[in-house]
Amino acid sequence: SRRGLTQVLACMATDFAAVIVWLPLLAAIAVLAKMAFFPGAAVTPQKRFLLLGRKRISRGYLPILAGLMLGRAWNAYSTLQQTVADGGLSHSAATQRLPSSTLYFFALAAPFVLVGFTVLGLSSLALLNRIRLGSWAGLAVAGQLWALLISSLAFACPANQWCEAHPWPCFGQSLSVWCPLALICTIGFSLGAWLPALRSPQMQANNSSKPTPLRGAA
Repeated sequence: SRRGLTQVLACMATDFAAVIVWLPLLAAIAVLAKMAFFPGAAVTPQKRFLLLGRKRISRGYLPILAGLMLGRAWNAYSTLQQTVADGGLSHSAATQRLPSSTLYFFALAAPFVLVGFTVLGLSSLALLNRIRLGSWAGLAVAGQLWALLISSLAFACPANQWCEAHPWPCFGQSLSVWCPLALICTIGFSLGAWLPALRSPQMQANNSSKPTPLRGAA
């Protein structure tokens, strides 16, 4: 049927996307790891990007990816267990497929998470730094507000006919996805970038003084 053909083509498209995304994804992870753990150019504290510097920001992305991998592993496990319950797979076959399914879900999600956090997370951190709330608490609250805003699209732009007919349940389902993801991103970044718990340092304007540069803070 046409519907069955559409589903097959959709599955083929996501499979193809998961394959082609791995090379640039691995390259991005390698760049982040290099910036996070290898010395950079000497930079004065006033010139550190977002008061942190590229090294700490790069380290912030790595726990995000680790948390995302754990989340995708749980998603893959839940999906496979449901397939086993429906009689589509044996327990041994589901166990064998768990690693590949985890990597598959991770590859599909990671590019969107990295780009999304770069656009929304870092811009939020820049604003929070201005009011000295560039911290674990401030970034976590900002992340939940973004999750609430994105989930609210269930009312303005329903994803399907069920969401159009049941906007509140659809909103709840969206929250159950976006809120944990936002928490993984904000707490993971805060942990890796060593953000303060509540209050961030006061931003200082650049001046003509030349304090001693710090190695590796770029």
